[in-house]
Amino acid sequence: MMWLILALMALITFAFRYILFSGYLRLEISPRQQRFLGFSAPCVLTAMATPIVFMPGGELISTMLNPYLLVGLLAIGLSLVTRHMLLTVTISLLVFALATQML
Repeated sequence: MMWLILALMALITFAFRYILFSGYLRLEISPRQQRFLGFSAPCVLTAMATPIVFMPGGELISTMLNPYLLVGLLAIGLSLVTRHMLLTVTISLLVFALATQML
């Protein structure tokens, strides 16, 4: 039963995306809707990253010795200063690798 539900959900998801992206449906999105849709990716990313940063092992770590929190703050700062995604990701990953070795 679980496999049937999983297959049906995959089929529904595929059909919905295919219809929208194939061009069969002509949808016009207003500039206001486009502006609101621009916030969806940061919201989803924040919802996914928050538990990883504050609960890396499954329990809350609220000290400043948490490498996930330190590098998360560094990534936020770098992205605000540099406005360059590849540079921010590269530096953050390098610092995270060093921080996990040292802490």
